[in-house]
Amino acid sequence: MPEHAEAVRSGCHRTCHSPPHPRAPSCDTAHPGGCHRRGPIEGHEVALVAPEDLIISKLDWMRETRSEVQLADVRNLLRSVPDLDKHYLERWSRRLGLDALYREALGD
Repeated sequence: MPEHAEAVRSGCHRTCHSPPHPRAPSCDTAHPGGCHRRGPIEGHEVALVAPEDLIISKLDWMRETRSEVQLADVRNLLRSVPDLDKHYLERWSRRLGLDALYREALGD
Protein backbone atom coordinates (compact mmCIF):
# COMPACT_ATOMS: atom_id res chain seq x y z
CA MET A 1 0.00 0.00 0.00
CA PRO A 2 1.43 3.45 -0.85
CA GLU A 3 2.56 5.45 2.15
CA HIS A 4 -0.03 8.21 1.53
CA ALA A 5 -2.88 5.71 1.37
CA GLU A 6 -1.84 4.26 4.72
CA ALA A 7 -1.70 7.78 6.20
CA VAL A 8 -5.23 8.46 5.07
CA ARG A 9 -6.50 5.04 6.17
CA SER A 10 -5.06 4.85 9.65
CA GLY A 11 -1.82 6.58 10.57
CA CYS A 12 -3.15 10.09 10.93
CA HIS A 13 -3.79 11.96 14.10
CA ARG A 14 -6.07 14.97 14.33
CA THR A 15 -4.79 18.33 15.43
CA CYS A 16 -6.78 21.50 15.89
CA HIS A 17 -6.57 23.68 12.81
CA SER A 18 -9.72 25.33 11.57
CA PRO A 19 -13.48 24.87 11.39
CA PRO A 20 -15.04 23.04 8.46
CA HIS A 21 -16.49 26.21 7.01
CA PRO A 22 -15.80 29.95 7.20
CA ARG A 23 -19.16 30.57 8.95
CA ALA A 24 -18.37 28.03 11.65
CA PRO A 25 -16.81 29.13 14.96
CA SER A 26 -13.26 28.23 15.88
CA CYS A 27 -12.09 24.63 16.07
CA ASP A 28 -14.25 22.47 18.30
CA THR A 29 -11.82 20.31 20.21
CA ALA A 30 -14.69 18.42 21.85
CA HIS A 31 -15.34 16.87 18.44
CA PRO A 32 -12.11 16.13 16.58
CA GLY A 33 -13.88 16.09 13.21
CA GLY A 34 -13.49 19.88 13.27
CA CYS A 35 -9.77 19.50 12.88
CA HIS A 36 -7.42 18.30 10.22
CA ARG A 37 -5.30 15.19 10.27
CA ARG A 38 -1.57 15.01 9.92
CA GLY A 39 0.15 12.11 8.29
CA PRO A 40 3.20 11.16 6.28
CA ILE A 41 3.23 11.18 2.49
CA GLU A 42 6.51 10.20 0.86
CA GLY A 43 8.38 11.01 4.06
CA HIS A 44 6.82 14.45 4.57
CA GLU A 45 4.35 15.34 7.31
CA VAL A 46 1.28 16.94 5.70
CA ALA A 47 -2.12 18.21 6.81
CA LEU A 48 -5.06 16.19 5.50
CA VAL A 49 -8.69 17.27 5.54
CA ALA A 50 -10.85 15.22 7.86
CA PRO A 51 -13.52 13.34 5.86
CA GLU A 52 -16.27 14.93 7.97
CA ASP A 53 -15.09 18.39 6.94
CA LEU A 54 -14.92 17.34 3.30
CA ILE A 55 -18.53 16.16 3.53
CA ILE A 56 -19.64 19.47 5.08
CA SER A 57 -17.78 21.39 2.37
CA LYS A 58 -19.41 19.34 -0.39
CA LEU A 59 -22.85 19.82 1.16
CA ASP A 60 -22.28 23.57 1.14
CA TRP A 61 -21.23 23.40 -2.51
CA MET A 62 -24.44 21.44 -3.22
CA ARG A 63 -26.51 24.20 -1.64
CA GLU A 64 -25.16 26.66 -4.19
CA THR A 65 -25.09 24.44 -7.27
CA ARG A 66 -27.38 21.43 -6.65
CA SER A 67 -24.52 19.46 -8.18
CA GLU A 68 -25.27 15.77 -8.69
CA VAL A 69 -21.51 15.15 -8.67
CA GLN A 70 -21.21 16.60 -5.14
CA LEU A 71 -24.23 14.57 -4.01
CA ALA A 72 -22.66 11.39 -5.40
CA ASP A 73 -19.34 12.25 -3.71
CA VAL A 74 -21.04 12.80 -0.34
CA ARG A 75 -22.99 9.55 -0.63
CA ASN A 76 -19.81 7.69 -1.52
CA LEU A 77 -17.96 9.17 1.48
CA LEU A 78 -20.84 8.36 3.84
CA ARG A 79 -20.89 4.79 2.57
CA SER A 80 -17.16 4.09 2.32
CA VAL A 81 -15.36 5.98 5.13
CA PRO A 82 -15.33 3.97 8.36
CA ASP A 83 -15.94 5.55 11.75
CA LEU A 84 -17.30 8.91 10.59
CA ASP A 85 -18.29 11.19 13.45
CA LYS A 86 -22.04 11.23 12.71
CA HIS A 87 -22.77 13.51 15.68
CA TYR A 88 -20.33 16.08 14.29
CA LEU A 89 -21.89 15.84 10.81
CA GLU A 90 -25.41 16.25 12.16
CA ARG A 91 -24.47 19.18 14.39
CA TRP A 92 -22.56 21.15 11.73
CA SER A 93 -25.17 20.37 9.08
CA ARG A 94 -27.81 21.89 11.35
CA ARG A 95 -25.66 24.88 12.33
CA LEU A 96 -24.88 25.72 8.71
CA GLY A 97 -28.39 25.10 7.40
CA LEU A 98 -27.30 22.01 5.47
CA ASP A 99 -29.40 19.46 7.36
CA ALA A 100 -31.89 18.88 4.52
CA LEU A 101 -29.04 18.22 2.10
CA TYR A 102 -27.35 15.93 4.64
CA ARG A 103 -30.56 13.93 5.03
CA GLU A 104 -30.90 13.78 1.23
CA ALA A 105 -27.37 12.39 0.97
CA LEU A 106 -28.19 9.83 3.65
CA GLY A 107 -31.25 8.82 1.65
CA ASP A 108 -33.71 9.92 4.38
